[in-house]
Amino acid sequence: MDFLPAERRVLQRDGLHLFNIRYWSDELRRLMGQGDKVTVKYDPRDLSRVFVRVDDGYVEARPADVTRPAIALWEHRAAVAELREGGRRAVDEELIFSTILAQRALVDVAGAATKAARRQVAAPIGKFGPRRSAGPQSWSRWPERPLQAEVRTACAALGVSRATLFRWLKRYRETATTTISPA
Repeated sequence: MDFLPAERRVLQRDGLHLFNIRYWSDELRRLMGQGDKVTVKYDPRDLSRVFVRVDDGYVEARPADVTRPAIALWEHRAAVAELREGGRRAVDEELIFSTILAQRALVDVAGAATKAARRQVAAPIGKFGPRRSAGPQSWSRWPERPLQAEVRTACAALGVSRATLFRWLKRYRETATTTISPA
């Protein structure tokens, strides 16, 4: 724990805030609201727990919302950069985690598209022609001009703005056409 990076933070009444994530531990309740800064150590590979230095050692604190997935610091920074690029000035915990989940979904779709493209290129050509791959179903079925209801539903499900959704869709289509076309 000695080699982990550290930050100095004030324990507030609602918990400890680090990287726009609110952490909580019942063991820290006696120190909250005093206004003194404490040393907080964190693992950049896993922000799902932090360690707060108290008199007799360290106390582990977890995110106040226990349903949050474990994220790395680089994912957090990428999400904040994406939100800032989209014109968001105020960034909160909910936006950060919804952006990270959407980015993970995008990576999954891209991975599926790449896998399908590799299978397509490596497919043996038989008497019925090359084997066809289905590709990622979630993005490939989208029409060129989706209906407003489809856009609203996708934005609500992913927790992103309309502009971000269409930017991702454009990236997917560009990646799919460049990856699948033979060289």
